[in-house]
Amino acid sequence: MSSKIPPLRLHTATLNSLRAIQMLGGGKEKVVQLKGNFSRQIEEENILCKAEYLRRRTRLTEKYEVDWKAKGDREAKLVDVILSQLERDGCPDLFLSSFAVNKQWETFDNYKLKNITINVHWEFYPHPFKPSTFHRLKGRMPSFQLYSRMKELRKILSTDLDKETRKRWRDILLINYPHEQFSNQEIRQIWKNCPWILLLKESRGKFVFMEVDESKEV
Repeated sequence: MSSKIPPLRLHTATLNSLRAIQMLGGGKEKVVQLKGNFSRQIEEENILCKAEYLRRRTRLTEKYEVDWKAKGDREAKLVDVILSQLERDGCPDLFLSSFAVNKQWETFDNYKLKNITINVHWEFYPHPFKPSTFHRLKGRMPSFQLYSRMKELRKILSTDLDKETRKRWRDILLINYPHEQFSNQEIRQIWKNCPWILLLKESRGKFVFMEVDESKEV
């Protein structure tokens, strides 16, 4: 068995809140797959029963669910458009369980002998990170902006959220498993102007958030 350490692979990750992705500059991303939900408490009442010592507590919860997939790039919807449509139906955010976008990439076509632009499908799914993984994110990293904006959004919406929805604000990220045909350098090029994305380096199943200058070394 070879003892050689596998090469480091770059992964990308994002928050599980569609509103947070928009707040961080991802409003123009072309979404082709979306699955998530949102719920909030809209009424709570304490009812005094005939026996004065007996009270009955009732709650009414409003829930939204989305499970959508585009048939192709032409049916893709911008994050801004999706959130606008959700707002019209009274849903201020969506907590994502799966999320996919198409990113344009220029490559050389050996048949046409010229560069062509293609759409590459990138899917994100929840990943169970250890609490220690977030230590650097909460510190001095440039990526701290992502974490601080998440806390800001949490404060804005928390008064309306029910208990189950508030749980989804915990340190959960959606991670992308990179296409094998892309090198680390190409992955950096594809996502370099996306402030709603975090870069992670991965080796033997362990992930580390990186400083911007560190990412150049992988």
